[in-house]
Amino acid sequence: MTSLNKVTLIGRATKDPEIRQFSNGNKMANFSIATSEKWKDKTSGEQKEKAEFHRVVVNKPALITLLESYFKKGDLIYLEGKIQTRKYQDSTGVEKQITEIAIQGYEHNIKLFDYKKKNSHNETVNNNLDNNFIEDEIPF
Repeated sequence: MTSLNKVTLIGRATKDPEIRQFSNGNKMANFSIATSEKWKDKTSGEQKEKAEFHRVVVNKPALITLLESYFKKGDLIYLEGKIQTRKYQDSTGVEKQITEIAIQGYEHNIKLFDYKKKNSHNETVNNNLDNNFIEDEIPF
């Protein structure tokens, strides 16, 4: 094998996804998730925690629809994607670089563990999905 670019994360949304629609009808979703690790400090015995924040971009139509309908700030998400770095110019014309998790193509996926849906009385119901999860299309 020459190389592999694959990342798997489970984390919580730090904000609602931002959905953009382009003039050609295509959509793109952007959001960020936080992952954390906890440990006990050996010298002080104090509980420690470190969080990492990851930008995610989704270019897969079925997953964007899923995110629009069910994914909100604070929800737990599992995702598989690839790390990509791209350059852009900010509003002052300065070139910047950003690294994000890209979810596109069939080898990438999202699973929602917490989601909010409307019940028959239009009330929001919060479901905790420990063993059952929503999956994107199955390609077989």
